[in-house]
Amino acid sequence: MRMRRAQLRAGFTLIEVALATMIVGVGFVAMLQLYAACTMQNGAAGDITAATLLAGNVRERLADTPFDDLESFDGATYGPPIDAQGNALADMSAFAQAIDVVPVLPNKLSANSTNPNEISKGTYTGALRVTVRILRRSSPSASFGEAYRVSWVRMDH
Repeated sequence: MRMRRAQLRAGFTLIEVALATMIVGVGFVAMLQLYAACTMQNGAAGDITAATLLAGNVRERLADTPFDDLESFDGATYGPPIDAQGNALADMSAFAQAIDVVPVLPNKLSANSTNPNEISKGTYTGALRVTVRILRRSSPSASFGEAYRVSWVRMDH
């Protein structure tokens, strides 16, 4: 008789199996959501890395440009973007580089940051703020949106 009761209790009940299945299922769905979120963040990180590289290309391109010629880049937009030598990067056509160059006062570098007409363009102050905006579009028919922005001040020697 005792042997028979031990044999009957050897398996799982239907409720125990259903509960275990539900716990495993919830864990599996959570892992799939985590995987999807990580995949999206990985894509966003790739875009930021590319945008940083493209902004660096503009900075390198302008590093050897004489101070007097920097304002000629004001309002320039490169789509497809360019590399540090000025060559078009056709395989990165989802991105564009937009450049703004405005004069600033050497002792007040925040000039022209909130009011772009504080110092009129073309005014020599001995310092220029170069702002590079990296634009990105999700498809060839979509419009560009800003993905990254960086600026720096270049002083006349």
